[in-house]
Amino acid sequence: MTVLPRDVCSAMPASDVGKEGYSVVASRSGAAAARPIGGPEPDWMDRFMEAIMGRKYDAAREVLRSAVAQGAGNNLAEQYGKVLEDMLQQAAEIENPSVRKEVATFGVVSLREMDNHTGRGLIVPGYVNWGDELWRQRPVAYIQSPSSRAATQVCDACLVPVGTLASQLVFLGQPVPEGAEEVEVVNGACSPVQCPGGCSEVFCGEACCEWAQTSSSHALLCKGSLPATALVALEDLEKLAEKTDQEHLLLLAHHIAVILLRRLAGDALSDVMQHFVKQFFSSPWETLTSEEDADGDTPSYREDLLGQAAGHLRRLFADQELAEPFLDIEILSSMMGTYEQVNMCISISHPLNTQCDRTSELLQPVALAKLHRFQKGVDQDSDEEDDEAEAGDKQDRPQPVAEPTEDDIATALQTIAKQSLFANVVGTSLCEALSFTNHSCLPNARIDFATSATPDNNSGPGLWVFSAARRPMLPGDEVQMCYVPSVVGKPVKERQKRMKKFGFECRCRCCTTDLMLEADE
Repeated sequence: MTVLPRDVCSAMPASDVGKEGYSVVASRSGAAAARPIGGPEPDWMDRFMEAIMGRKYDAAREVLRSAVAQGAGNNLAEQYGKVLEDMLQQAAEIENPSVRKEVATFGVVSLREMDNHTGRGLIVPGYVNWGDELWRQRPVAYIQSPSSRAATQVCDACLVPVGTLASQLVFLGQPVPEGAEEVEVVNGACSPVQCPGGCSEVFCGEACCEWAQTSSSHALLCKGSLPATALVALEDLEKLAEKTDQEHLLLLAHHIAVILLRRLAGDALSDVMQHFVKQFFSSPWETLTSEEDADGDTPSYREDLLGQAAGHLRRLFADQELAEPFLDIEILSSMMGTYEQVNMCISISHPLNTQCDRTSELLQPVALAKLHRFQKGVDQDSDEEDDEAEAGDKQDRPQPVAEPTEDDIATALQTIAKQSLFANVVGTSLCEALSFTNHSCLPNARIDFATSATPDNNSGPGLWVFSAARRPMLPGDEVQMCYVPSVVGKPVKERQKRMKKFGFECRCRCCTTDLMLEADE
């Protein structure tokens, strides 16, 4: 049982009586209360405190939510939110004194065991206003997708496209017209920095370069520094990942490299294993499919594929004894299972799309069509398409060899008009906070990435992922994202079909309500 303070009303915020834009109304207790003109019901504060006094915290949260939606000011929302936060904290401490000491936090959110079918999730302990940042961190491990690597030269640390239009054309093996060297990919950015290790990777500046040499997977996977046998193993793994369209096999190498850096720095094996592997939701990779899979992606196929990848990984890290525990086939299968269930797809807008008009002035129509061919399909395996269309994109992705047709030229010119000539930089990542964020078809949080080119990004070098509130959130609210953004606003059957790819039947509030309405019809 929760014991409330002797005078819980002493925690009740003072009203803003008499402030401009407020009218003074009488509450049921007889005291004056401030109400924004045309705002929430005049008795909402009384109803909120009645719910608090009755330990009906969910009801109190909904009263406050309604008041915020009807125009209660931020100050009032924060003050009453603090009352709810304090009451929830006291209840948690009394019911389970150890919970508060053991809880993990990311930014302003906390990890909790949820009282529903979703298991662990993130909640906001305090009031969060619309647009407020919830958390920000570097992904545990991340890579640029092979198709994206072939289409765009990026900083190996933060994945922002680098250089000029001229250098991007050279990267693609295309002719460079006069004036292209004056078109900067990122306005005001410095020239790309070559990796001092002697590989072909570049960086957007000294900060990302220095960070990558010591703190990212590049520190151990730089092809200019790898022994010959390890280099061949890494290249064999890259070929296997591209051939089988299983980029997560390559993510394994980068994940293990980051793990190894922590072990080399002196972190205990048990701590590293827990932080980088066991804390994440997972199932053995081969159990996430069936022998009846129509495309041949069966458990036995996955076991064989992972066995091949494990062989390459053992050769890659043959000189690193500390990596051995993470090369066990069961651990590798668990990591692959984690990627399939909680990975985050990376998508970063190409800065040159803001200069499509200038690009079209410099390049002849045929050259534009050739450039578009290199970009086509790189970022089209998106959630906008159904499974059949995605498969078609991969199979029909044209190779930039034959001369462009009139249709090719017309399509390229259309992308110029839409400011989408250049494909987004795409990849895959494992992010700690994001892996604990559950799904909703009506999300209250958005996810985005920050690079060195992101305005006002003072986080530091490398790639960052962050979450921000899409609407006000109250103490105890669960942070929810949409795993497939394009399903928002779609019919419930379509949403349910799309979410089956993630191995669960969506039971968010939006789907539950829509299914109930359908059943009543």
